[in-house]
Amino acid sequence: MAYNVNPAKGLINKGNWYRIKECMKKAKQGGRLTVGFLGGSITQGSLSSTPETCYAYLVYDWWKKKFPQAEVIFINGGIGGTTSQFGVSRVKDHVLKYEPDFVLTEFAVNDDNTEFFMETYEGLVRKILSDECKPALMLMNNVKYDDGLNAEDMHLAVAKAYDVPMVSMKHTIWPEVESGRIPNREITPDDLHPNDAGHALVAEVITTFLEQVY
Repeated sequence: MAYNVNPAKGLINKGNWYRIKECMKKAKQGGRLTVGFLGGSITQGSLSSTPETCYAYLVYDWWKKKFPQAEVIFINGGIGGTTSQFGVSRVKDHVLKYEPDFVLTEFAVNDDNTEFFMETYEGLVRKILSDECKPALMLMNNVKYDDGLNAEDMHLAVAKAYDVPMVSMKHTIWPEVESGRIPNREITPDDLHPNDAGHALVAEVITTFLEQVY
């Protein structure tokens, strides 16, 4: 089913695109590209019917289809119930040790919208950006579909401070749910984890930004 979501509204911090453009140049030249994802249960693929219908895999599939000449490797570091505080401690083992070229990170519905989690999120962003493999980093915020809450205010402050691109489901999918134009049960069974249709919408917001960079 097609939904009238404007994914272009998702870009809430433009950030610096240099590293992402370098990834795309490498992919165009037919190189090996590793794309990694770090987050909670949504990134892990909770409530998607198959691993291939999770938003993270759909974004990986965009890279594969956009650059068929490249060898694209998929790393999913999503673990349910984890916050950015735990993300800092596990990002090396679960994502960075694979020397990713591109990393997408999401903890907006696991973190609280407090200064404590702004600090832990900043630590995570700093750790990824400063890693020796120098990956391109993209930030993404999911949202709770019953009340529209997430940690976006605090996470966005970090995105701006480090000049990292960030997209938001609070500015794209949530307004359609809040207005009733998208019945929440069509995209999520519990107002938190997307089903296949919800994962597809999340992936569309992300890949719309990547298309813009491309």
